[in-house]
Amino acid sequence: MPGFEATVDPTGRWNLIDFIHANAAATRFGSATNAGMANAFLTPDFAVDCPDGSSPLIGDWRGRALQLVFAGAHAVARLRALEPTALVVRLDPSMSAEGSFCSTDDPDVAKAFALYAGSSVE
Repeated sequence: MPGFEATVDPTGRWNLIDFIHANAAATRFGSATNAGMANAFLTPDFAVDCPDGSSPLIGDWRGRALQLVFAGAHAVARLRALEPTALVVRLDPSMSAEGSFCSTDDPDVAKAFALYAGSSVE
């Protein structure tokens, strides 16, 4: 996005890209008749580790808006900017989980969501 280089910093550009991707994914789950949640699916229940030492199940947060982030080692710097409402699935277990977000490095979580996305996680 070189046209916005002077007005939008790199973090802002990545936030915009993430927003566009999230909206595209949401549109993919909508139907042609705009039935909304007709094609939605429940998140598999799994435990996360939070900065306060708690380990809630993701099901405890049903009904709340969460930002679900799948992050590899390349994303460590960007993770620091996440809001506390983010839940990070660390694709590399050696990644630091420092931040105000809850996270997990359970490989089964990444595999389950990869199935929803029609891809795979090695």
